[in-house]
Amino acid sequence: MTTIGVYDSGIGGLTTLKILEANFPFCNFYYLADNKNMPFGSKSETQLENIVCSALKKLKAHSEIQVIACNTASTLIDDDVIKLLPPTTEIGKTLVMATPMTISHLQSSKQFADERYSFADTPELASLVEVYASVGTRKNCLNLKELTRYLAPKLYEFKGVQNVVLGCSHYIYVKNEISRVLGAVSFVDGNSKIVETLKTMLSATNENGSISFDFTADNETSKYQKIYSLLKATN
Repeated sequence: MTTIGVYDSGIGGLTTLKILEANFPFCNFYYLADNKNMPFGSKSETQLENIVCSALKKLKAHSEIQVIACNTASTLIDDDVIKLLPPTTEIGKTLVMATPMTISHLQSSKQFADERYSFADTPELASLVEVYASVGTRKNCLNLKELTRYLAPKLYEFKGVQNVVLGCSHYIYVKNEISRVLGAVSFVDGNSKIVETLKTMLSATNENGSISFDFTADNETSKYQKIYSLLKATN
């Protein structure tokens, strides 16, 4: 049975894991959370390259296929792995939400040079999602509405956009809160591309896979299992 390794700084990559498990239930999953080095967005490029390259060695030792479920890391690493990257949109005014490092790389890319793209720098958001999601596990919910107060002053100027590119896997947790500020928008992320790529590599079987969690610092398996259970219960 094929094992897919999924790597992120924290709980953000669970949003990718959820989609992968739904599409490839016949695979095992090894999830490596780099909680020792979270958040990635505050690191320099050199620091992050060293951190991710080191973690990939561990990921490759436990899996046949590797997925980086972190946009910031994916924009930096030149490695033969599957990467979560912010997608472009076809039509309409589009806001790209990401870490400063990811935005810097995207703005230098011809793909995002079109005038329809605006960028919102939200450097603290991933860390805030980690905090509020952890609190939510004790309340048996993933209600992150308190983060609306953080998002409102950063996003209000972009009201009227039609699409929002979620350039960080953590941001998928706060789609409802983003909508409270911007109104009805269409959300896009890079997970569908990952699924498309894996479908060319894997053949379905009748087996049922399993999920294991690993960490670069303290073992937080019980917390991750709880958050993942709550995440799977949401749309």
